[in-house]
Amino acid sequence: MSKLPGKMTRKQHWVPRFYLRHFADSSGQLHAYSRQKGSFFRTNCENLCSMRDLYEVEHADATGDATDRFYAQNLIEVKLSELESRIAPLYDRFLERQKEDRCEDEGYSDGKAAVCELAANIIVRHPISMRVDKKWSRETAEELLRNVHLTPYELGLLDWSDWRGDSQAVVELAAAATMLFSNDDIVPVNRIRKAFF
Repeated sequence: MSKLPGKMTRKQHWVPRFYLRHFADSSGQLHAYSRQKGSFFRTNCENLCSMRDLYEVEHADATGDATDRFYAQNLIEVKLSELESRIAPLYDRFLERQKEDRCEDEGYSDGKAAVCELAANIIVRHPISMRVDKKWSRETAEELLRNVHLTPYELGLLDWSDWRGDSQAVVELAAAATMLFSNDDIVPVNRIRKAFF
């Protein structure tokens, strides 16, 4: 369970590349500004709004740069890719309807919902938001698990998932998955999406 099939994505974007491509010039380049350097530069979509291992959860006993230091590696990245694959065509259809001034048909309303979902998702998956959620989940993990008694069956499932007895990693992954993918109305991504809509 620790590794998903396929190559691990190390450069993980908080703004989806399909969205960034809409701002690229005819050569596929974007014009960007570096706050740290105080200068403008040109680059491709691959190099913007990304961070190495942004969505990965490290085991407490992790060392070095080996990818096996991550719990359920690439899981969040794969789920985000699935979400983006669903949103991208709706977003494109929305832009087409907007250009054609056809704001009343089904493609437009579906696209409007996709735009709201995309915007909310970008806010919640920003590195600052992810860092806050990781810190909270790590601090909460030990207290939570002191009050939860797992059955032998549940412990067996955790062993199967390669949790290595690392309750912090399990809680951190659960918190990230909840923040990004839960359908619960109380979760920030859903509250933000609803406010935008």
